Parts: sequence; C-alpha cells; structure tokens
Amino acid sequence: MGTKLIPSDTPICFLDRDGVVIKEVIRKDKTIGSIRDLIDFKYCEGSKESLQKLTSSNIPIVIISNQPDFNRGQLSQRVLEQTNSRILNDTGVLAICTCPHDSNTSCNCRKPKTGMIEYFEKCFKTPLSKSIVIGDRISDINMGLSKGLYPIHIDGNNSCVLDSHAHFKQISDCTNFVMSRFCENL
Repeated sequence: MGTKLIPSDTPICFLDRDGVVIKEVIRKDKTIGSIRDLIDFKYCEGSKESLQKLTSSNIPIVIISNQPDFNRGQLSQRVLEQTNSRILNDTGVLAICTCPHDSNTSCNCRKPKTGMIEYFEKCFKTPLSKSIVIGDRISDINMGLSKGLYPIHIDGNNSCVLDSHAHFKQISDCTNFVMSRFCENL
C-alpha cells in the first residue's frame, strides 16, 4: 500500500473498489465478483475522471477493498498489485488498502469491520465524523455508519436500498456532491 502525506485533521473520502471504481465481472457460475485477471480491468463509467477531479481538488481519496479471492488462492499477488497500481497511477488517489481475508477468517480489516479506516484515522488523525464512505454493498455502508462517517450508496449492480445518507447510480453522479461536502468540512 502506497500512501502520500496529508495534513493532520483532514477528512478523507473512503471508497470501495469493485463496483464503484472498477467494474465487477460475471463469472462462469453467474456470480458477480472482483477481477482475477488484468484482461478484465475496466473502470466503472466515469469513475476514473471523477477520481481525477476529486484528487485534483485536493480531496484525499483512500480505496478500501475486501479481496477474499486472494486468501482463497483465486487471485494472485501480481494481479492484485498491478490492479491497485494502475488505479493509483491513473487517478492520484492517496492509497489503496485491501483485506485479503475471506469471511471464514477472523480479522479486524474485513468490511464491515473497521480496521482499514481505523488505520488511516490513526496515521493521519483523520476526523471520521467529517469523512465520507462511498460503497455499493451493505458492508461498506455499515462500516461507515459504525465509525460515524457520512455514507453514500452507489447502486450499480446491487439494486437494494441501504441505510445511507445519499444514493447515486455511479460515482460520477456524486462527484459534485462530494466536493461540496468537503468544502463545508475544511
């Protein structure tokens, strides 16, 4: 995980990766999941440009992602690192943090547990009450709610209503909303 420095007490915009930043894939068994091969790497519509706009406006973006296929031996270290490196290089996000564990492993980092955001809270003295979490699954929203973040639900493939404060079809639809929230909190 590569990180850049940000001023102490700066709110962070936490994003889920799969289904928000990059497209999930439909597998042979008809399940939807994260990519396991670089050939399947595709940004969600408008996400690359949205992240570039947010980062160029000095909004710190951290991507936090569950990647259980790594623990299951279905996702290689090389593909995981190259996928994350491509996003970092293309968008200017602050960092990408992944939990490699599956649901059978007891860890503090697998969403909806809060270990990944607690790491950044501690490192950067981030005011979580002024931070945002954007995700497409209930685990993203519940993680954010449990730590007092402002949750935004992206309703890409998971057409269900979640207990979030705002709902958008894709990240490009909420870019201006996120920018206005950060201007209020800085």
